Amino acid sequence: MIASLASFMGWWMLGCSIVSFVVMGVDKRAAYGGRRRTSEKSLLLLALIGGWPGTLAGMQWYRHKRSKPSFKYRCLLAIIFNIWLGWLVFHFQSYLPHFLAG
Repeated sequence: MIASLASFMGWWMLGCSIVSFVVMGVDKRAAYGGRRRTSEKSLLLLALIGGWPGTLAGMQWYRHKRSKPSFKYRCLLAIIFNIWLGWLVFHFQSYLPHFLAG
C-alpha cells in the first residue's frame, strides 16, 4: 500500500503540474488577447491540490504573475501546505491502513 500511495501521489502531482503549467500559459495568452482570464483563485487551487511545480514553472516560462507579490505569497503558502501534507502522509503511513479500515 505504501508504494502504491507514493506512486499515486507522484502521478497526481505530475498530472496537476502539467494542467497548471498549461493553464498558466493559456491565461497569459488570454491577457495579451483581451479574452476571458483564468481567476487567481483557480490558479492557486491548482497549486494547492498538487500542481505547484507546474505553477512555478509556468510563472518562470511564461513570465506570468511574477510581479504580483500577493500571488507569489499565496503560492508559497500552497507549496508549504503540500510539503507539510506530504510529510504527514509519509510520516504516518504505517497508521493509514488501520485508520482507513475503521
